Amino acid sequence: MRKKNNVDGILVHYGEIALKGENRDYFEEKLVENLRAALDGLSFERINRMYGRILVELGGTAKFELSKYEDRLDRVFGIANYAFVRSCSRDLDSIKQVAWNLVRSEDFRSFKVASRRADKNYGLNSVELNERIGAHLQQRYEEEGSPREVDLEEPDFTLFIEVTSSEIFLYKKKIEGAGGMPVGTAGKVIGLVSAGIDSPVAAWQMMKRGSEVVFTHFHSFPRTDKASQENVEEVVEVLSSWQGSAKLYLINIRTIQRKIITDAPKRLRIIFYRRAMLKAAERVAQGENALGLVSGDSLAQVSSQTLENLRAANEAVSSSMPVYRPNIGMDKREIESLAREIETYQISARSSRDCCVYMRPKHPETKASLDEVRQVERSLEIDDLIEEAVASADVEEFG
Repeated sequence: MRKKNNVDGILVHYGEIALKGENRDYFEEKLVENLRAALDGLSFERINRMYGRILVELGGTAKFELSKYEDRLDRVFGIANYAFVRSCSRDLDSIKQVAWNLVRSEDFRSFKVASRRADKNYGLNSVELNERIGAHLQQRYEEEGSPREVDLEEPDFTLFIEVTSSEIFLYKKKIEGAGGMPVGTAGKVIGLVSAGIDSPVAAWQMMKRGSEVVFTHFHSFPRTDKASQENVEEVVEVLSSWQGSAKLYLINIRTIQRKIITDAPKRLRIIFYRRAMLKAAERVAQGENALGLVSGDSLAQVSSQTLENLRAANEAVSSSMPVYRPNIGMDKREIESLAREIETYQISARSSRDCCVYMRPKHPETKASLDEVRQVERSLEIDDLIEEAVASADVEEFG
């Protein structure tokens, strides 16, 4: 099988991790841990840290389909790019032989060799190695009666060579990774997720920066049907594939909404609804030892997302519990584009009634006064209801 695929390893390159100085080992180790989890169930021998790169050794007898590895690796944050490689010893004859085996069946008219040395003590510099291997390949093609020309500017094909202190790696293509930082290196946050398009995108962006996201979803079953919950479960299932696993708190706030509908001014209903959600999410964060909350708000997209109303919502939680809004400067088109990319858009675009549909007034407040919000909320007395809702939440695990 090794001969069929013509590869024996996966060479993983990272980006920002290289800038971490004394903390670099921690980030590399976390990336290795996440790679091992992502490839669980697929065949590989070991994962080794090397200077500036990580090698997944597939082994000479491993049975594998490259597409299955790509599907997993494409969702591992922290990878700048990766490649399926052949390895060989550092002597020039071995490099020539492996290079020819890799490229002989490729269809192109022009090519170049691009070498990169992690080991600067190697006998040839990059230019010299490029010239030696390029000349050898040209000669072999001529012998085969199928001459190819070298083009250093715009070649049809590039053969990549990487020189390390122990071995040489050769490959034909770099595959772009997910980028970002390894999940789990930036602490834990609580993501408020609905069946809509925006909040999954916000959670994904936090994952990309290294945060582990625990999800909360607020519903009012049986006041609304279960379609919204089911859609959210599918969304979290997709998002769990980006961070390896996920936990979802399903919190029923029907009694809280009933209290708000009964005792709060209509124009402020959504403000109090959002404050209640943030308070509940803060309770979950305390239990999960999380360092903040994540919301899908985009500035001025809807009435509840004006600066005044966002301030009124934020004020519901303690100053030590920040609310992160990664989508804040994005417009709807940008958010939808990213939702399609991460494969949550089709789920979120389905029709469903979330728990605030029947609470929306015809003329909502767009510039909420903090003094008024505080005064009304004191009369609502919903803190005990929030505690009860969180305590009775259903918890689901994914991944």
